[in-house]
Amino acid sequence: MAGKPTAALVLLILGGLLILVGGAVTIALGNAANSLIRSTNGTYTVNGQATNKSVAAGAVSGLVGLDGAVGLVAGIIVLVMGLLVFKSASNVGRVKAYGIVALIFSLISLANGGGFILGFILALIGSILALVYKG
Repeated sequence: MAGKPTAALVLLILGGLLILVGGAVTIALGNAANSLIRSTNGTYTVNGQATNKSVAAGAVSGLVGLDGAVGLVAGIIVLVMGLLVFKSASNVGRVKAYGIVALIFSLISLANGGGFILGFILALIGSILALVYKG
């Protein structure tokens, strides 16, 4: 046995943390945009129709919040997959399966900016290391 996939663990955890932080920052920015829109006076045009500030604020907050939630979920799953890759080092098939899941969710995290892109790159390299793990 060659050892445990420590490099994959470290990279997946660092990438997952950055993706998680990116999701939280996106949600915070959505809430800030919501507050900013609600504090202004006037109407906004959405799809050619005038709308009040509450509707515009809700639309911005909802879309940005959903995007941030995608980042949070992707970050949590990448973190869990990193821990499972390390825990299942004796079963090469499971390590590869967890690596595939981590790869998929690191790609999904790109919808939210991929944890400032650095999180995506770290998670991508970590999942590739899990996929090439020989045991």
